[in-house]
Amino acid sequence: MRKFFVREDDFVKIINKSVKHIKKIEPIKTGWTNFVFLVKTAHKKLIYRFPRNDFFRQALIKEKNFCDFLKTQNLKIKTPNMKLLYENGKPFSVHDQIKGRPLNECKLSERKKKKLAEDICDFVKHLSVLNYPTKLLKSSKFLKGLSKVSGVNYDLSKHKCLNEIEKKEKVVLTHGDLNPGNILIRKGKLYAILDFAFASYSSPTNDIARLVGRLDKSYKNYLLNSYEKKFNKKINKKELNNLIFMWKYIEKKYICYIKKNHPDIILPKQ
Repeated sequence: MRKFFVREDDFVKIINKSVKHIKKIEPIKTGWTNFVFLVKTAHKKLIYRFPRNDFFRQALIKEKNFCDFLKTQNLKIKTPNMKLLYENGKPFSVHDQIKGRPLNECKLSERKKKKLAEDICDFVKHLSVLNYPTKLLKSSKFLKGLSKVSGVNYDLSKHKCLNEIEKKEKVVLTHGDLNPGNILIRKGKLYAILDFAFASYSSPTNDIARLVGRLDKSYKNYLLNSYEKKFNKKINKKELNNLIFMWKYIEKKYICYIKKNHPDIILPKQ
């Protein structure tokens, strides 16, 4: 029996069975890993996510458990308060929509960029010292699993830089996909961080590389300087650049997979 969702599933019917007083159900057509819906009720706004394949079904369950753990850790920022539901054995999630704008949609002053970089690095540092009670993969191994989803001609040697760093350094808890779309800004400040489906053990440099590679260049020095202060170590620029290249390669390959297998997804402008 299929354990994930496809375009032909009746998402409206499923959502209507799980919540009352619905005013509007709006698909969010940018969900790479899940079918995503914004549901407006008489009292609140909810985000529903339905995994697109078995790999992301497992990642959704992992993310729910990880978010439950984060709620016990006194973070200074908001994270999703996820609830896991099932439709004929297939898991899907729901959580209240967290107010805020994705970082990639925000224009901040230089002063606010600097403060944001400090707050992000505080978060990365906080994650790195937590003791998560459940087994997680290293990022390199998780990405190897993702490569199987991403289709033909995925060159696993592109993970070599991450493999080497994870062998050399003590690995710690990391977000795993710290890109601007997963960072919410409110009133010019860091307000929430989303999407912990890629949470894994790795070098915190991997999180910073993921973010630097996706942000405007004006953020780079602020992030690197803050990171070096928080972790009291110099970033190896060659390793950083190799990780940035790795993430760009992974994203390119996954976009090819999406175009071929999920034409309903609206991709960002290249």
